[in-house]
Amino acid sequence: DVSVFAIRGTVDEVESSCSAFAITPTIALTAAHCAPVLEAPHAVLLTPAAGATLVRLAVHPDLDLMPLEFDGESLPALPRVREALDERWLGRDAIVAGHGRTDRYQAGTLHFTTQTIAGFDADHIEARPTGALGACEGDSGGPMLARDGAGRLVVLGVLSTASVSCRGA
Repeated sequence: DVSVFAIRGTVDEVESSCSAFAITPTIALTAAHCAPVLEAPHAVLLTPAAGATLVRLAVHPDLDLMPLEFDGESLPALPRVREALDERWLGRDAIVAGHGRTDRYQAGTLHFTTQTIAGFDADHIEARPTGALGACEGDSGGPMLARDGAGRLVVLGVLSTASVSCRGA
């Protein structure tokens, strides 16, 4: 269980989706541009914890980031990176996970794609697909994962942009 869940809603008469993931038993992260999906009438939040209720969301003032607070202590959390990102991370493989659609227009199933870390600054990580397919529409808000120096799978960041074509362009 990688603790990645789906957010679905209808925005301007268009079915929309995003992904999110837990970083503590009560806090999940998603992309801030996913707020309209969460705020849509009849929005559905498919969490990995039955009965978890969203109590608050807060859009980050500068980044495409939105923490989600849930009641209880029921979310299975992903470990976060504890070491500084530096030049040793360049060229490493990262995994992006999300519930977005695929190049065959399927949505709703958790998918993974491998990307190469191409650059970063204090606020952003740039990654490029290693194969034919990259992150897709609806994967926004999902985690970027990589192995740390000890070999543990950790969260590096939140996916902010994805390709409509699923081809990274």
